[in-house]
Amino acid sequence: MVGSSGFPGGNPELIPTGIGSLPHCNPEAALDLVQACVPELPYWPQLPLRDPTEGMQRQFLAGLPGVVSEEDLMVNEEEAVAGAVPLYRAAMSGGGWVLPSSSRASCLHAMAEREWAHARAVKGQIVGPVTLGMSLRDENRVPLLHSAQMRELLVHHLAMSAAMQWRHLASTGRPVVLFFDEPFMSIYGTAQFPLRDADVLSMWQDMRAGLRCSVGIHCCGATDWSLVAKGTFDIVSFDAFDYSESLLAHSPEVAAFVEGGGVLAWGIIPSSDRIREFAAEDLVDMWVEQAERLVDGRSGLVLADLAASSMVTPACGLGTLEISTAEEIFWRLSEVSRILRERFSF
Repeated sequence: MVGSSGFPGGNPELIPTGIGSLPHCNPEAALDLVQACVPELPYWPQLPLRDPTEGMQRQFLAGLPGVVSEEDLMVNEEEAVAGAVPLYRAAMSGGGWVLPSSSRASCLHAMAEREWAHARAVKGQIVGPVTLGMSLRDENRVPLLHSAQMRELLVHHLAMSAAMQWRHLASTGRPVVLFFDEPFMSIYGTAQFPLRDADVLSMWQDMRAGLRCSVGIHCCGATDWSLVAKGTFDIVSFDAFDYSESLLAHSPEVAAFVEGGGVLAWGIIPSSDRIREFAAEDLVDMWVEQAERLVDGRSGLVLADLAASSMVTPACGLGTLEISTAEEIFWRLSEVSRILRERFSF
């Protein structure tokens, strides 16, 4: 038996949603696709082909002090520290911070202007502190994640930015789900990764502390899922198409996460041209096989409970694909969700 769900209003019951970017340049066309295919948990996609500042890292640089070059993702640490007073003052007072403009996040703004009649909640995303800290570099090309001072500054900036986004999305009148996008967790445990487990968990906790919504994390590669499961997230999103073995290697910890009320977002739909190799039924069978392996031997978790505590997504963002391919992926996603929900009588 699982605990109470971390999803707004109860279990998600295999509803579909999207991850990250789409290749459209027209935000209304992108949101039309979202509204048609993932109506119960719509999200605002990033459109990096419309404007490079819609890229995952650059999108949330507005307001961050010390940025020398956005294109090169370069920060001057001395200037950042000197210019951080407004950030810390806002953090201490609980005041507002910077919401990405419509030029940086066109669908974020357009989403709040739409009616989402069938939505149980609306979903947003923000780059996570590990990923931004490894992407941004000082003038010696050293990732900012190596600097304790800059880690603290980045976490404050992202925490305030996340809170601004949560409040903005709440204006839709729907509950909010907010994902931290952490693709750089794929280098966790390597020589390139400078942090201890406690440092990572502390950054995530500090970043979500001011949020009054469901919070998820998306990692699109292999990582230590036992660490992610400790991260006080409501939802864990992963690439189930290419990296299921990584997650299943930590089955006891992941199953315990679900038993405690956590939700899994299975990226079972390939986020590439490989979508044309798989019918919806193939992907349904793939999900069932993985899910059965996860619950195998768990006395506190059965397949029906896991299904109720799951949602389905593309494996990752689709921003580099042809629009026709991205649309095919979204329609296949919708079909896979429908078949699974019928199978489990949701």
